[in-house]
Amino acid sequence: MEPLLKDEKRFKELEQMYSGRKYMMDIVDDEPYVVLAQDSQAADRFQAALQCAFLTRLKKSDETLSNKELVEQSLAKTPGDAVALLERMEKAGWSTDMVRVDDSGIRVDWKAGGQDGSKESKTS
Repeated sequence: MEPLLKDEKRFKELEQMYSGRKYMMDIVDDEPYVVLAQDSQAADRFQAALQCAFLTRLKKSDETLSNKELVEQSLAKTPGDAVALLERMEKAGWSTDMVRVDDSGIRVDWKAGGQDGSKESKTS
């Protein structure tokens, strides 16, 4: 979470962009950097991985895009409801139970406005 908190203005933009999602993503050291909410589920991890795939494809197809544009455009391409997407994939004959994402990462609870007005983050 620390890399996302370095730039408070950018963090606020990310909070707005990812409102309603159980993850946030930005580019750190030229790579996608994903932070999952504490209550994220497999569908949320799938959604974040799908956005990473869109971002990677965009980056390869247009090297002139800024990191901010890559994140915004890949998010716009990523369905807002991963559960519905997985259900549609299953109905179309895809085996969605085979989607496995390692779940050994750290979870974060981000919220604005600690008592001193600073950002709070809690990991587990």
